[in-house]
Amino acid sequence: MKFLLAFLFVTTSFNLFAASTYECEFLGPNYLLTINDNEVITLKNNFKSFNCKKGLVNFPGTELDLRVLNCANRNEKVTFYFAEMNDEIILSNSLGTSKDITCNKIN
Repeated sequence: MKFLLAFLFVTTSFNLFAASTYECEFLGPNYLLTINDNEVITLKNNFKSFNCKKGLVNFPGTELDLRVLNCANRNEKVTFYFAEMNDEIILSNSLGTSKDITCNKIN
């Protein structure tokens, strides 16, 4: 029994440390962006929750690949251009025409 409890504790400890969480400043309520080491990505607040996947798209007219975050829930699909710098992630709905969303690392 002690071995089982120790194993459960170690397993859950690794799961807690296997995620990076960022607070994203949207116009309405802020969202939490959680990126796990196993590539499970969620974007959620008290009202909405999205499951996300990283992807690539071509910059129009070039061969340059841009990183995107494709997020979906039952009713909505949203795509954000995605840039990572140190402990900050920048999300943008479109290139140059939308306000960037800053996500600061909280753990």
